[in-house]
Amino acid sequence: MIYKLFLLSIALLPVISCSSNRTKQTVAKKFKENDTTVVYTTEFVLKQKLDIVEVVHDNKHGAWMFINNGYYDSAVGFTEISTLGDVIKVDSSIMELGDMDTGFFAHRKFKGDSWVIEKMK
Repeated sequence: MIYKLFLLSIALLPVISCSSNRTKQTVAKKFKENDTTVVYTTEFVLKQKLDIVEVVHDNKHGAWMFINNGYYDSAVGFTEISTLGDVIKVDSSIMELGDMDTGFFAHRKFKGDSWVIEKMK
């Protein structure tokens, strides 16, 4: 999975911060972390505004990762460090995942699709 490439790239960067069900929420959720929390994403999400289709809440560091779909030979070079607030500005639908515990990831096919939340193995 893509998040494994992110975990590899995160290992190369200093860490700065830090059951499956279909979910379609009608009540807006809120992240425990504030908008200035450091998160990982891709240049494609930030610069090209590609759909975020996978979100990982890492159980080792508690880091959040927001990933677009696409093929990567290596996540190194594509990984961007940003803030939670900047990623929310790109795609506010990630707010639906604000209460997702560490050790879980969510995925969907496209923006507007329902999130599927699963426990990492």
